[in-house]
Amino acid sequence: MELPSSRLFMAALLLERFRARPWLRAAEAGYARRQQRMLWASALGLGLSLLPWFLFFSWRADWGAAGLYAIGLSLVALQALLIRQGYALAASLVLSLTGWLAISLVALWIDQPSAGTPRSVLLFCLPLFLVQRFLLQEQPRWLRDGVQGVSLGLLVLWASLPDLAPGAPPLGPELQRGGAIFNVAAAALLSAWVLHLEEAELREHKGLALELARAIAGGQLRLALQPQCDAQGRVLGVEALLRWSHPRRGELSPAEILPLARAEGLLLPLGDWALREACRLLQAWQLQLGLRELPLALNLSPAQLHDGAAFERLLAQVERAGLAPGRLVFEVTEAVFAEQAERVRERLLRCRKLGIATALDDFGTGYSSLAYLTELPFDQLKLDASFVRGLGRDARCLRIAETVLSLGQRLGMQVVAEGVETPAQRQQLLALGCTAFQGRWLAAPMPAAELPVWLARQAQCSEPRAAA
Repeated sequence: MELPSSRLFMAALLLERFRARPWLRAAEAGYARRQQRMLWASALGLGLSLLPWFLFFSWRADWGAAGLYAIGLSLVALQALLIRQGYALAASLVLSLTGWLAISLVALWIDQPSAGTPRSVLLFCLPLFLVQRFLLQEQPRWLRDGVQGVSLGLLVLWASLPDLAPGAPPLGPELQRGGAIFNVAAAALLSAWVLHLEEAELREHKGLALELARAIAGGQLRLALQPQCDAQGRVLGVEALLRWSHPRRGELSPAEILPLARAEGLLLPLGDWALREACRLLQAWQLQLGLRELPLALNLSPAQLHDGAAFERLLAQVERAGLAPGRLVFEVTEAVFAEQAERVRERLLRCRKLGIATALDDFGTGYSSLAYLTELPFDQLKLDASFVRGLGRDARCLRIAETVLSLGQRLGMQVVAEGVETPAQRQQLLALGCTAFQGRWLAAPMPAAELPVWLARQAQCSEPRAAA
């Protein structure tokens, strides 16, 4: 069916402005702690390095040099304030600026090269570079490369052009030697500290990856089930959500598990396990009243559709399970179409021939929504939770939700609103014509063993109830 071009154009403009944030890294909490320690340690180190020279030049009444060191100390104070307020990126950038200024000030006024001996302060360029790499590792590449490039450029500048330094006030050979010894020792200690933190980061990441591999092989993961309901509270289906009860970290969600699995090449074995578990649940439900007709939705990773062998294993697993048509729903995000779009389309069609329904998850957060919507074989669209959260606060979210619901209706697809957490959100979605809802206000994700009890309680209600 043709869609009005004006509606498509408006939808594209609106959806472009509401991209979902990427998933958090697996060890975010541990990294954040080390990042904060690094910021505080660097602020303390810079402050202790700049303060003595500020006092020295103030004592000598060299107010020009003292003023420049005062600027450096002010930047250190600003960095400390930003750390306390939780602005890690801003604090990291201020740290870089302060480091560049401190190195330049010492190179200009204190650490003059002599007799072919380079400036010892240049040794600080290496730990500064390592600190920047550690603090900015989660930032865009252009920012990381730009900041680190300035540090390397500063090293080249002061190493190759010593004549740039103006006439420096005489400090005496003893003070010069003492400053050089201090620079060597401080730079070595700072480098060792940064390398220690990076080693801890790598050790934690690799250790967690090994634990995840063992958890997949040992069946230590589980699927939590979150119901999807219609406007009257009747259950339409459930979505399977990955959970890992880690002995030290507690309950880990897909937002923490999947980035780690992706980085360590564990997505395919993880996807194979999740599909086996989903098929096992559906087979068990065939013997239980109230569950035998219930569809179960499972998220597929792009790797499961892009990798030919993995996809054939997937189909073979479903065929062995002997499930009735429509019982299993494969949810995919728009990321699967970034590569091999035509092949992905063919494989989704093969899934439908086996009776597997398909859903487009997190709709509106990718770049190909409208381009593929009329071509790909989806039974269901899932309105992303970021738009649902914005209802009542942002008129643009309301317009996006209205547009997505209209597109789904015109294309004959059911639209499920994700992330419904308040009665007000549900009422607004109802007013827009939404007929399917998922979120914690209806029901939180629950263990499979608790689902029959919840369904029995829900069947007694004519309206959906908030999750306990």
